[in-house]
Amino acid sequence: MTNDIELTIQPGNEPPLEEAHCRYESFIGICEEDLELAAADRRQYPELLRTAEDGGPLFDNTCCARFMHLVTGIDLKECLLFVHREDIELADSWLVKPEDKDRLRHSSEKWLAAELAKVC
Repeated sequence: MTNDIELTIQPGNEPPLEEAHCRYESFIGICEEDLELAAADRRQYPELLRTAEDGGPLFDNTCCARFMHLVTGIDLKECLLFVHREDIELADSWLVKPEDKDRLRHSSEKWLAAELAKVC
């Protein structure tokens, strides 16, 4: 499924999607790229900001894709596909324990199917 996904993201949309993904990470507070822009984004899109039970930042795939769509104007389906691809890349990285890799891939595939069903 990942190969199909990569083929459906328009090549010219890669840079703005990557930038919007990083901007979302600043928006939720897991990196500090542009604090002024992140604060403005929090005021403009408060409904997309989630927090963990401990009050810390929470990366929410659906909120990330919707945020990316709003700030770039790129079709929501492409944003969803981009977030899914990032999950797959994370699963393939050293950051994820070997025993958790398949679970993350499966979870992301399931999430993507559900979200695409909502917008198609």
